[in-house]
Amino acid sequence: MYAYSSTKAAVNKIMRMVSLELATDGTAVALIHPGYVKTDMGGEGAEIEVEESAAGIMSVIEGVSLEGTGCFMKWNGEVHPW
Repeated sequence: MYAYSSTKAAVNKIMRMVSLELATDGTAVALIHPGYVKTDMGGEGAEIEVEESAAGIMSVIEGVSLEGTGCFMKWNGEVHPW
């Protein structure tokens, strides 16, 4: 589990750094947590259906702006602290 968690933290940090670099060109970057989704990996104990997660992700993407670039968001639009 340490390796998995470490790689997730590394990806978040890298994307945060990329977002700052791309912001100078006017490009916003979204980091999105899809939620605990009912998939083969998430299983039946997961919280949301694939369709609900996908719709939420699309909504988050539509609202991405330079002011929020690099912010880690949940599928439902809430900020996800890490």
